[in-house]
Amino acid sequence: MKLFPAHKAYFYRICRSVLCLLFVSGTLFGANLYVVSTSGSDSDPGTPERPFRSINYGVSRCEPGDTLEIRGGVYYELVNRFSHSGTPDQWITIRSRRGERAVIDGNGQWTVIQFHGKSYYHFQGLEIRNGIWSGFNGTSYHHCILSDCVIHQIGPSSGTAVGIYVSTQPGSSDSSTHNLIQNNIIYDCAGEGIYVGNDADACPPMGAPCNHNIIRGNTIYRCEEGIDVKFGSRFNRIVNNRIYNGNGGKYSAGILVYEHTEIDSNTVFKNSNHGITVQGNHNRLLRNVIYDNGGMGIFVTGYESHWNAMMDSGDDNHIMHNTVVGNGGWGVYLYGGNDQDCRGTVIQNNIVMNNHEYQIVVEPHAVDGLVMEANNWFSSSGPVIRYAGKEYTSVESFREATGHGMHSMQVDPRFMDLDARRLHLQKTSPLIDRGVVLEFPYWGRAPDLGAFETPLEYEPLDEGGISAVPPKITARIFTSLSPHSRQLTVVLLASKKLASVPGDLILRQSDGADTRISLSGSVGGQRFSGILNLDEAVTEGPAYFYLEPGSLCDLEGNTGSVLTEGMDLYIDKTPPQIPSIISIHKSEDH
Repeated sequence: MKLFPAHKAYFYRICRSVLCLLFVSGTLFGANLYVVSTSGSDSDPGTPERPFRSINYGVSRCEPGDTLEIRGGVYYELVNRFSHSGTPDQWITIRSRRGERAVIDGNGQWTVIQFHGKSYYHFQGLEIRNGIWSGFNGTSYHHCILSDCVIHQIGPSSGTAVGIYVSTQPGSSDSSTHNLIQNNIIYDCAGEGIYVGNDADACPPMGAPCNHNIIRGNTIYRCEEGIDVKFGSRFNRIVNNRIYNGNGGKYSAGILVYEHTEIDSNTVFKNSNHGITVQGNHNRLLRNVIYDNGGMGIFVTGYESHWNAMMDSGDDNHIMHNTVVGNGGWGVYLYGGNDQDCRGTVIQNNIVMNNHEYQIVVEPHAVDGLVMEANNWFSSSGPVIRYAGKEYTSVESFREATGHGMHSMQVDPRFMDLDARRLHLQKTSPLIDRGVVLEFPYWGRAPDLGAFETPLEYEPLDEGGISAVPPKITARIFTSLSPHSRQLTVVLLASKKLASVPGDLILRQSDGADTRISLSGSVGGQRFSGILNLDEAVTEGPAYFYLEPGSLCDLEGNTGSVLTEGMDLYIDKTPPQIPSIISIHKSEDH
């Protein structure tokens, strides 16, 4: 089945634009370096020896290509005096000095950083706290990066307050687009951790949607909702975020989106209500791990605004390669009714296990165009499926009655450690190589079910239980990190002497992207090495190495590509510093 050609197009467009954005911002040198210090004066020139005193004065002086470096300390001010935009080849950078902690404290006032109508800025390594309305309130801005920041204590004890806004002002035609929100820690917000759009007011003619933004690698906890992409905002990507302990009410979710959004490789757990909610059409939920939330694991429905007459269906959503375990509501819920029909939903290659009462519920208005194949629906007891009002205790009886569920299973997945929520598959899992082939990379003969692909030392048993022949030549991987240069040295040690230098070693990252590593060494040798630069193009999170078929060739002409050791690694590039005010205690939630 061909999946979402339109999605493919915008997926690659976004990838290209963000890579370009990252490389440009990372390689430019500012025309001026200004410094701010708590011991400085705004009458001084802002040099390292005679720094400015206020951040507001510092940002007002920044022009294209400039960098404002903020020394460690607490700055009680509301930052809003941005005078200029950067340019595509001259970004403006606002950052903490490396190794120091610059804290911007709103002192219980409205918005800590108010950023409107500017572009080509990079905010990096700041701690933003103690605002009533928002930590970073960005409206109508584009081509900006907010990274490695810590944002917390936003809002009163109850109400709506947001950590980071990627928004537009109601009635404005200027939207916020092509921004990157990456590697931030956001917690203790009375509203959303990250908010994209402006509800229905962001739609023409009242406003402009916020499109083509990427939210990646953030940790969000103790907020009412983690990430909320509002109605009308499209072509955004939510990738590799960790969202937990959300404390919102009846309609809240760890991630909530409306339309044309890609939700990929996120971990969403222990939130008070739903894990991921989709209230619109043409979304993709891919490789997410969703567990122990109070409500539904995945909730798909249409949209009906409480504030105006806008309404939309929940059509043509794709749910693929997710792992959904132990949620307090149903595992997957497709709602339909009141002009909020869910038509054309595609559900493939998922593991849904031990959720409350049902693993999936499909309402009568959600059956039109439904595709369900190659999923594992498993529960220790009780019915597993409710479809159009009827219960089914087995996948087989469901398939016979409805024609759905081809290639689906009802077995214990054999996770690494279910109780500890280590939800990778063991190498003996019956769900390895049981998926249908989609557009995503995989090991072995076919994709595995669930969020994680399992690299295998040898091919699994075939249908008759006969072991595949072990390869005649293999290799092991060893790595060492040079923290100052941000380079990973990778060594490949072959099991035999090679007749040629191996082909490129490939790093498959959590977002599905590949990075090639050229190897060097002597013909007739067994040891080859290469360098992986941990730059912005390398995605944080779990990753693994692999070789293309035939990359290894020994002196006898035997070929192979199997790696037997050191394939897996976790990339963590300079995570944000945890504020010292956080109390560390023994808890299963941390």
